[in-house]
This record gives sequence, C-alpha cells and structure tokens, in this order.
Amino acid sequence: MERYLREGCLNHLSDLRGFDAVRNDEVRPGFVRDVVTVPDGASNLYRCAHGGYLMQLVDVAACMAAWSLGKRVVTQQVSLNFTRSVKLGGSIRIEASVVHAGATSVLVETSIKDEDGRTCLLSTALLHVTGTIDPGDPLPEPLLGRNSGVV
Repeated sequence: MERYLREGCLNHLSDLRGFDAVRNDEVRPGFVRDVVTVPDGASNLYRCAHGGYLMQLVDVAACMAAWSLGKRVVTQQVSLNFTRSVKLGGSIRIEASVVHAGATSVLVETSIKDEDGRTCLLSTALLHVTGTIDPGDPLPEPLLGRNSGVV
C-alpha cells in the first residue's frame, strides 16, 4: 500500500474527547434535552464533529429518556441520519422523545440541532428493556464520574 493511503487511513484513528462537557437542560417523563458546546477534541478529519461523538450523544439521551419512564434499557439498534455538519465550537441541543414504551422495548426519536435551530441529525433508537426501576433500587454509579448536572 502506498504510504499516503496508509497514513490517511491511520489518521482516522482519534482520541475523541468532550463527553464531559455535556449538560442536561431538561428532563421530564419521556423527554430529555442535553446541551453541549462541541469541543475541538470531538473533531473528525474535516474539522467538524465526529459522527461517533454525535452517536454517543444520541445513545445517552435516548437511554436517559427511557430511564425517565422507569425503564432499564440497553441499546439494541440505532439509525442515524446526518443532515448537516456540526461545527466545532458550536452549541448544540440533543432532544430525545420516547414514542413507544412497551414491556420489552422502547423506541426513541432523537434530534441534534445547532444554535440556529437547524436540524443536523435525526435518529431513532430501539432500546431493549432489561427491567424496571423501583424507588428503592440503588442508582448505578457512573464509572468515570458524572457531569455537573443541569445547566
């Protein structure tokens, strides 16, 4: 393989950062809104937010929306439609709404919008219900600590 092709391939590997900057703006039964200013550490090769970074934001918001209804879930399938690039340094809103909450699955629609209200990503996530959450259940502790909470 030619060196320029190999180096270009290897440059796709990156240490994505910036997940610690995400904050919750609103949470109510079946709905979550998180916000973040996209940091440079979330960049792809084209100096826009990396799709994997956006996917993680979608996954977390969708699972939070299911949790708000008392459902323990794991992600089963996610469909992402990227409609506009997300600029580094731009503020974005991640909104997740439960559209179906059954005994064994939860379907969540999630959008990411930029500071001008333009849709950058639309997603549907199918989450598998592993159990329900009772008031006396111990809360899971985040492995790496929790972001400082609500904006």
